[in-house]
Parts: sequence; structure tokens; C-alpha cells
Amino acid sequence: MRAFSLNMTCGLFLLVMLSCDHKDIVWPGSSVSTVTIKFEWGNAPDASPEGMTLYFYPESSYGESWKIDMAGRDGGTVELPTGDYRMEAYNTDVYGITIGGVDSYQSLKAEARKTGEGERIASVGVLYGAEVRHIEVTKCGVRYETSSGAIKECGQSLIRCSPDSLTTDFTVIVKDIEGGEVIKRAQAFLGGVGSGILLADQQVFGVPSTVGFPLTFSSDQSSLQGKMSAFSSADAGGEYDLQIAVTLTNGKTIARKFNVTSQVMNSPYQRNVLIVIDGLSIPHPGDPDYPDDNIGGIDADVEGWVTIETDIMVGAFL
Repeated sequence: MRAFSLNMTCGLFLLVMLSCDHKDIVWPGSSVSTVTIKFEWGNAPDASPEGMTLYFYPESSYGESWKIDMAGRDGGTVELPTGDYRMEAYNTDVYGITIGGVDSYQSLKAEARKTGEGERIASVGVLYGAEVRHIEVTKCGVRYETSSGAIKECGQSLIRCSPDSLTTDFTVIVKDIEGGEVIKRAQAFLGGVGSGILLADQQVFGVPSTVGFPLTFSSDQSSLQGKMSAFSSADAGGEYDLQIAVTLTNGKTIARKFNVTSQVMNSPYQRNVLIVIDGLSIPHPGDPDYPDDNIGGIDADVEGWVTIETDIMVGAFL
């Protein structure tokens, strides 16, 4: 794979030049064309990435892949050998995300950082992605297929594409809390999300994974709220559960699980999901529902409150 910055000229003049009638390539092209990539942000108007990374993968088995880094969100120009390509693009300022599988179009992926044993992962930053599944680069311009399947042809070698968010924002609100005065701190663990996504087909993998994030009190101590981002897709199926874990003023940490599958699956906004727990009573010592000292984990599938080890929380939000 070759990597270039925008001000670097691709000095590749290898074989016969291609004509302008879109004939099949029989060997790597001998000419280099300047192609303009224009990112249009109608799907994510508030996005302000520091830059975009582009991968151009050849459709032939003998071509080379090219990696281009562009500053800003608007796009820029690249110089490519004539030929047929597939393009994937994503924002360069990704938080808590590792990009892997760069050797091929099908394997390019983004993964959340692990935070502990099993399938515990960290909340991630927003990942924006865009793809062009087929690009013909010739001496006379470009011909490409849009995400909707439309074929565009441009003698000025201009390609327009529309990045969109590939991560889902989850907002959790726990309201009408009783006994909140004994809460020292609170966390949430959402299970059922994915650990990563394949950029080519936006397929979420690593389901089910669990992501932890802190909850903060409202000013009147009557509600808790938290927000995080993860890879999630309604197509992945499965169950979503939310575990609320609170550390009490006496040092004991207790947790309770809720099935929130219907709220996630029925959200009107695929990439912006609101989860509401309406009514939560915090048990005090001596109450009938106050858990005993038998230690469970954040995955304990029982009704009511359970006691968990404090060190389960360590590293959940690093």
C-alpha cells in the first residue's frame, strides 16, 4: 500500500495509456490523473472533523492501494494512476477507535478500545464514514457509482460523496429517584452493542459487547444522566440491557439491571438513542430489597439489586 500527502505527485508512468471509452484495464495504467474529492455533509451538518483519511483500493488483483490524508472537512485533490478503484473515507480524529484491516476494501474496520476482560469496551468518539463503491479513473475524467447506485460521469474528474455517522449516541436518563441522598457515585453499563464495524458494508460485529460510562446527578438530586457513543445496529438483533451501578455513602456498590431492548430498537433516530428509566428506588440498609453481601458481577441476571465488587468499575471509563 502506498501513502501520499496532497502535495506529493505520483510519479507513475508505467504502460500504455487508456482511451476515454471505459475499456477494461489489462495492466496497470501508464498515466496519472488528478481527481477532486468533494465531501458534502448534508447527513451530518454539525460535523467538524480535523481531516479525512481516504483509501483507494484497486478492483484488479494486480493494482496497488493508495492512502491519502486530507486536512479539513471539505476534501481536496489526489493524483491516481488510471484504473478502477473502490474508495473508503473516515475522519482522522477518531477517539477510542482503532483502524485495522487496511489491506483490503472488505476488511477495513474500526474497533472500540477494550477496557477489561471479556467484551467490555470504552465509549468512542464519533466516526464519520463515506464510500464510493466503483470509480473509473481515466485521462478524460471519472465515472463513479454513488451510494444510492446512480452512475455519475464527470469530465472535470470531480467525485462528490456524503459522509455519515457510523456510531450511535446513547443518552441515558434515570428520573424520579428515591433515596438519592445515599448515592456517592453512579455508573451505567449498556450491553448489546458491537465492538466494531466494517466500513465497506457498515456491518457491526462483536455483538454483544458492554460499554461503561459515568452518570451524573441533576442539580436537585432527583435524576441521573449520562451519554456515550458505541457501534450499534438494529440489524444486528439481540438484546440490550442497561445496568445501573451505584456506590453508596457506606462504601457498598450495588447494581440493578433493566431490559431496554424495546427502547433501543424502536428509537425514531437510528444514530441518536434515548433510554429512560422512570423511577428508581435506592435501598437503604435494613430495607427488604437491600442486597446481601454475596458478590455478583455486572452481568448478573437477577431481579432487583445485587452487590458487586468495587474493582469491577476500575478501568471502565479509561
